[in-house]
Amino acid sequence: MKLDTELIEELLNSSVSSYKISIATGISRQMIGKLRNGQADFHKGSLENAVLLHTFALEQKEAGSLKTKGEAVMKEVETKEELLYQLKKKADEIFITGELAAEIYELQKGQLSDTERMGVELGSGGMQMLIEYVFIRLFEMNEQLGKEEKKMRRTITQLYYIKKISTDTVLLRLKQLDY
Repeated sequence: MKLDTELIEELLNSSVSSYKISIATGISRQMIGKLRNGQADFHKGSLENAVLLHTFALEQKEAGSLKTKGEAVMKEVETKEELLYQLKKKADEIFITGELAAEIYELQKGQLSDTERMGVELGSGGMQMLIEYVFIRLFEMNEQLGKEEKKMRRTITQLYYIKKISTDTVLLRLKQLDY
């Protein structure tokens, strides 16, 4: 059996939910999320997982369910105004190009991974949310940013994964798509 790696990539970039892939393949949703966000690479994973993903991708393609999200939900933006508009609409994926991409990528450095966030929330008994809110407000007071820009940064860090595609391109992916 030959594995079509492009078909597996098509599945991971499709609108098929991580939950559905996980149920069908037995691969955890967390691993599917990591594969989708580039934190893990199926080329370097187990052959068994690659076969499971390939088999499911073939089934989805034959059923006509394997539709990529690229054309339907990914929005390309270059300015802050366009970005704000897409954030208000809660676009599934936002492709940021130009100088704005570097600025948005800097936000990733302050973003906790899902595992880190869960550990903090469990360890703090729920107080983490209040502490985070106060910390963010104090941090924002020191920055000379407008109200809209502060809201934009908060929305991005709370709702989106930030993935650097190239030096002048960043992809924002809505976190809930991976669950």
